[in-house]
Amino acid sequence: MRLLFLTLLLAVCVGAGLLGNLGSKVKGVFSGENSLGAKLKNATINAFRKLKLHERFRGMRNKILKTLKLTPKMLKSLKERLKKLRPIKQDHIKKEGDSIDQINAKLSATEHLFQSDIALTKQQADMIAKEIDEEAAGVPRSKRQAFKDRNYPRTLWSEGVNYVFDASATPQMRSVFVKGAKAWQKDTCIDFKENPNGEELMHTAKF
Repeated sequence: MRLLFLTLLLAVCVGAGLLGNLGSKVKGVFSGENSLGAKLKNATINAFRKLKLHERFRGMRNKILKTLKLTPKMLKSLKERLKKLRPIKQDHIKKEGDSIDQINAKLSATEHLFQSDIALTKQQADMIAKEIDEEAAGVPRSKRQAFKDRNYPRTLWSEGVNYVFDASATPQMRSVFVKGAKAWQKDTCIDFKENPNGEELMHTAKF
């Protein structure tokens, strides 16, 4: 009996030592800036924020439908154009989806994304909600300005976009990219320049 008691006492002491070390390790995992606990906290906050934005826009459903209502002339034009459309058969190759829209739909993420594929910040959601309210009330829509957050103007390409072609890029690929860059320059305020010595290079390669 005495031997059994001493054995149990030894097991308790060893267990306490192990648990003490385990406790400190567990504390290290769940505390700190880059710890699992911090990541879980940030993920929870982001999920809650997306849910609040989703509920907000769902509450504006009637106003949104009002802004999308077509005039009889527009509706007639739409019906005529729809008659000319040919059905497109799409082959599904990947199980998770072949496009970002299909992937988001399978993950049930589209309900919490603006226009099914855009994750909005609170400031962006406020701006869009204001525009919906104004348009539903009949207020003429003003020209939308570039969105400016706390990172402005660091998020602007004030010096243009520098790019360089990798040795693997074929002449055809280079030609297509240059044509695309010219099209972007035409429709935006961003300049594209082939400059291997520029900062923050966009590396164009063949994959």
